[in-house]
Amino acid sequence: MPGIDGYEVCRRLKADPLTKSIPIIFVTGKVNALSKVIIRKTDLLARYGGEEFACVLPNTNEGSAFIIAEKLRLAVAALNIPHALSTIEKFVTIRVGVTTMMSAKNSSGAEPISAADQVLYLSKKNGRNMTSC
Repeated sequence: MPGIDGYEVCRRLKADPLTKSIPIIFVTGKVNALSKVIIRKTDLLARYGGEEFACVLPNTNEGSAFIIAEKLRLAVAALNIPHALSTIEKFVTIRVGVTTMMSAKNSSGAEPISAADQVLYLSKKNGRNMTSC
């Protein structure tokens, strides 16, 4: 959605009764290959800050969201983009955090964003090139 950031995309989705129960995946990385993994017309991949992306997957359970997240991670790894400034990794990798949420009358758009951010932080804490739920 041109002209709006990831927070606004999530706020709008959570405000709409038809889309408020969708899972959100936050992905760290700068790679167009991510859009090749998101193939359903109902799914959305959007930049969410500097090097983060949010992947919104309506009608997707945690297991299926995890599979898609792993495909995103592997798609970036398969690019073999040299990571010249890193002393840890030869190639660019990503960390992926997966969270899902069912719609609730009293929930706000901030809840799934906060949950996704916590899971992404878990991936960052546990290492590189990994997916966490």
